[in-house]
Amino acid sequence: MCTACNYTCMSCLSLTTCISCSAGNNRVLTNSTLCPCMPGYYDDGSALCKPCSYICATCMDSSKCTSCVANRILTNNTCVCSYGYFDDGSANCQLCDSSCMSCNISSTNCLSCNASQFRVLNGNLCVCSIQAYIGAGGVCQPCSNKCYSCTSNSSTSCTSC
Repeated sequence: MCTACNYTCMSCLSLTTCISCSAGNNRVLTNSTLCPCMPGYYDDGSALCKPCSYICATCMDSSKCTSCVANRILTNNTCVCSYGYFDDGSANCQLCDSSCMSCNISSTNCLSCNASQFRVLNGNLCVCSIQAYIGAGGVCQPCSNKCYSCTSNSSTSCTSC
């Protein structure tokens, strides 16, 4: 008489003891007695494991993540980009431009700026603040302490005092 296998098994010794799993069903044999889904897939009660969302490393179902891929953090069962990164629709978040503290849609579509770089938000761009000027390599440099605003770092290039 044949023994029925659990739906997770390809072959078994009993209903609760798998001896092989189907990689084609995205299952792997572990130290447990059944064949759980491979990372990146979830068990919906059928033999074939279903893929998690591209943002999840592991999940409970297609939209509830339990862990995230690189540069993402788990928040309320979803994986969002870490601060300073944006979601471009691929698994890994992309780094924002160095002038942006945070961004979305593209690396230069800034939502906030790095104040320590003397930058302020103007629309969706981080530009030099009024108390700074654009120096070598596009880096914002502070005005001389004699100026409120300037065009370069010298006492004679103040635009306001």
